[in-house]
Amino acid sequence: MSFDSSRRGFFKQLGLAAGALGLSRIPGVNMIGDAEAAAGDEAPAVFILNLVGGYNALFPSADSFLGTGAFGVASTNVRRIGTSDLYVDKTTLGTLATTTLQKMASIGVNHGISAHPTARSALMLDGDKSRLIALSRSLPSTAAIKCVVVGPDMPDGNHRAVGDTSLQQVRDLATTIAALGGATAGTAPDRAIAADGIAAAEAMSSRVLTKNPTSGKSLIEGYPAASSQLRQATVALDYPGLAAAYGVTGAGTLPTDIRNERMQIMGAELMIRAGANVVNANSRGWDSHGDNNGDEVRTKMTAEGITAALKVFTDRTLAMTNRNVVTAIIGDFSRSLPGSNHQANMTATVIGKHVKLGTTGRVNADVGLPTGSPGIQQFWAYLGAVLGSSGAPFGTNPHALVLP
Repeated sequence: MSFDSSRRGFFKQLGLAAGALGLSRIPGVNMIGDAEAAAGDEAPAVFILNLVGGYNALFPSADSFLGTGAFGVASTNVRRIGTSDLYVDKTTLGTLATTTLQKMASIGVNHGISAHPTARSALMLDGDKSRLIALSRSLPSTAAIKCVVVGPDMPDGNHRAVGDTSLQQVRDLATTIAALGGATAGTAPDRAIAADGIAAAEAMSSRVLTKNPTSGKSLIEGYPAASSQLRQATVALDYPGLAAAYGVTGAGTLPTDIRNERMQIMGAELMIRAGANVVNANSRGWDSHGDNNGDEVRTKMTAEGITAALKVFTDRTLAMTNRNVVTAIIGDFSRSLPGSNHQANMTATVIGKHVKLGTTGRVNADVGLPTGSPGIQQFWAYLGAVLGSSGAPFGTNPHALVLP
């Protein structure tokens, strides 16, 4: 499928790079007059950090390995949260604020899958339906872009739009801020004129796009998202303030390209403040074969700034009085013993205002979950429960770790 190059050039000049033509980015940063109140007194939103390759159970079920010392677990590097039955890795999750840890649960996901592609697809897709989009549609939001991936990697599978909800990708915060109206180049066209131009391009391309629904997916979903965003009110932004909070610095000019996990997590806050209700980030390199003492994954959590950025994110989002922001850390599966290979289950970490402290994801010394433990659909039902989603899109939540 081909498009007129001059038309493509016109859209690039708008500074709106997104989906296909760069039309998907919105944001809002540490903002004055952001979109927080748009969906009610406690607008729900979730940030899902996906550690692609696996999420070692030493993080959310640390006490499981005290008896054997597997994954380098010892009494000195385990932290019990209060008097609960939840124990976490002291050097990583254990460094989060005490108030954050009191809002944490480990949720078992007994999916029975030990192959990467199958596990990743199953976690994100229910057949041909996107779980991310289904969750987004069950949550209130007036934002033009509700369901977002921040960073260079999309989740596995084909996440097709449903109604006006599509999965949009943000790779650079500069274009996002521009689309929100936080910064505009002197040569950029009037927002209303640009929105009309995008809508006209959508109409002109409709016949070709209808014939090419797969190759034209990003355009089909990007056109309406972009024009809708440009028709919304602009948002006042303070990007330097947000960058300072996350320790993002630059020589002269602050970086805006989402180049690492710290930028992804900062971008997640920006998107949530802009009104997105589901934000996903995918971190690569967690297929940690041979990591018998857990040093590889502990180092990756700390050296790449993930733990530090999560602390900033959870401190700031849990303090929002008019939002219910939930953070979830997942991965393909836990790592098995011996050898830190593929275990056919996963224990997720969930943090949020309505999360009850505890665990349904404590594994045994062989990294197994109890027989009959809930699976993937029930995990998403739990996320829906702590977010207050409508319509129970994933069925009944079996995890009794929800606060009123």
